[in-house]
Amino acid sequence: MNLRREPPAALRPLLAGIVGTGLALVGALAAVAVSAAFPCREGGLGCMAEVMLIVLACLTGAAVASWPALWLVGVRPALPAAALGTVASILTGWLATQARPNITTPSLLMLSPFVGFAAAALVCGRGMALPWRIAGVVAIVALLPASRLAAAYQDDRAQGARDDYLGDAGVPLLGPDLPGYVVKDASRSGPTFRYTLLPARLASPSPGTDDYTVATSSISVGVYHLPARFAPPKRCNWDDAYAPDQSCVAAGPDLWRRSDDPRNVVYIARKDHALVTVTQGGDTIDEERLRRVTQTLAPRHPSYFRASG
Repeated sequence: MNLRREPPAALRPLLAGIVGTGLALVGALAAVAVSAAFPCREGGLGCMAEVMLIVLACLTGAAVASWPALWLVGVRPALPAAALGTVASILTGWLATQARPNITTPSLLMLSPFVGFAAAALVCGRGMALPWRIAGVVAIVALLPASRLAAAYQDDRAQGARDDYLGDAGVPLLGPDLPGYVVKDASRSGPTFRYTLLPARLASPSPGTDDYTVATSSISVGVYHLPARFAPPKRCNWDDAYAPDQSCVAAGPDLWRRSDDPRNVVYIARKDHALVTVTQGGDTIDEERLRRVTQTLAPRHPSYFRASG
């Protein structure tokens, strides 16, 4: 068989896809072999950078080899097809990961170069009919909006599932009206619902912000079933299973305060058949803000507790 003879036009995208997939797998296997032959001994980020360089070098070699490989199987012109196929493969792989599909890395490694090189053969292959060229261009250009739609769909499904999960907490989802604060780490554990309120300015802290500042600026909120043995001020426990009575002092209608340590304050609010604890620790406790949390608690939709900031 004369490998220099061009195959039928309908076959070239398939051959180009096979070449792209084969070389991507060869590049990945070469990266694994090189990494195993020269193991990193530094550890940490240094090793990660070294592995990434090895992978990049091996896949770059595979991309360069795609030019003569496409020429050998009869895809013409080989150089533009190889260049466009490489770019389209990277774009396909990246956009696929952004869409977060249920697909494994090996499958993605095979699918992305196949789609990229096949589309490239359609766009710039010699003798391809104009409708096929247009189809190839549309396939490549449509990757970005398609991936964004897929990612948005996945996000909506994930958020909907999380909202349903929080909605089944077994206690009312009570949240305050606290401007300047965002909700973090909302979770449920049995009939208990917890979350953290954090100043918006610390939700994405600057490099100079220390962990202590974040920890002491945060407000922890817990929502529980009203314990049967709850009897303030003598017994202010929010867990019937906790044996020693924990006392508290009245701080308002259906509101009590506990503080066994000046660096830790808990406000306890009774809301119908639920009990809410609002806690802050550290040297900069803002009790007025803690009381505002208890005063503005109201049932919220699960979307209120989505991580923000």
